[in-house]
Amino acid sequence: MQTIRRHVFSALGLTCIAIPGVTTCLSSERLVAGTPSPGGGVKLVVGEFQAGLFPLVHDKRAAGNFAPDEGLGLGPKTYRKIFELLLRLRANYIWPAMHRGTKPFNYYPENKVVADDYAIVMGSSHIEPMLRNNIYGAEWDQEGGGEWNYLTNRQAIHDYWERRIKTNGRYENIYTIGMRGQDDEADGDESPEIRSFDEVSHARRLFGALVGVDL
Repeated sequence: MQTIRRHVFSALGLTCIAIPGVTTCLSSERLVAGTPSPGGGVKLVVGEFQAGLFPLVHDKRAAGNFAPDEGLGLGPKTYRKIFELLLRLRANYIWPAMHRGTKPFNYYPENKVVADDYAIVMGSSHIEPMLRNNIYGAEWDQEGGGEWNYLTNRQAIHDYWERRIKTNGRYENIYTIGMRGQDDEADGDESPEIRSFDEVSHARRLFGALVGVDL
């Protein structure tokens, strides 16, 4: 296990890994470990840093670069290695990183299938509701959604969420619901309670209609 941990540290640039009984965090110089973690079926891996992993995957000048053909993102060839490593660490939950100028996880249709092949549960951060990467220049902008404002552009946001649940809802996911600003800024809404209630209610309807889960 110690060898595997060093491999994660040196090759993947992962932030934090929780394995049964201990939470292990990685820094640029050493492993920092020791806080107890609860048991249970899902072991948490909080995002992979593209800054640490990217050169090893894409830089043609780097020794041992792995998948320069996958473009400005992490595709199925890379994720197979990541997911295999997670299982060796007895982890099975990951948030894909989102950075400007890179490709979202779901840009590669095979990524979600590979996750399912390895029994990896996919999630997303607090600014990525319904498994959507909203950072500027990513999915919302690429799909021509318009203004990221629930009060004035509600139907476009509903449709945007629905398209992702239709493609990914059959797989194991943990969903973030509600909304932040497009790139984690405050959204400037003067009635957040009413808006949030409507957002959550609509998400529940989508889960019921498309995933078959009654919440």
